[in-house]
Amino acid sequence: MRWAAVAAACAALVVFAGCGGPADDIFAVQRSGTIPDAKLRLIVADDGTVTCNGGPSRDMGDPRLLTARSLGTELNSTASKGDVHLPPGRASILAYEVLLPQGTLTYEDSSPRQTKAMAQLQGFVRDVAIHVCRLPR
Repeated sequence: MRWAAVAAACAALVVFAGCGGPADDIFAVQRSGTIPDAKLRLIVADDGTVTCNGGPSRDMGDPRLLTARSLGTELNSTASKGDVHLPPGRASILAYEVLLPQGTLTYEDSSPRQTKAMAQLQGFVRDVAIHVCRLPR
């Protein structure tokens, strides 16, 4: 009888621990630039939601969540070596500051020596801004 009570208490604890808490953020992106509507702040959470410019959480869908997780892993790997600041290249239009658990990446769309994930993040941010946040850019 005691084991049944212990098992029930453990099951209740597991259920409680998995509910109600906020999801961890995968990354946050602050985008700025010289063109209209360049300014954007995205916070991408591991529960598949994103906040746009401090607004309400929006569901971004499973395919985008998988992309965000993959990008988060790659970008954290880069940031784990220390904060990264890449100088701008020629004719920069957009600048990105990416806040990650492992550090911060700062670069511009034309910065030389971007990693593949840094370049892919630019497309991800644009896709989410237009299709999830319903912003013009």
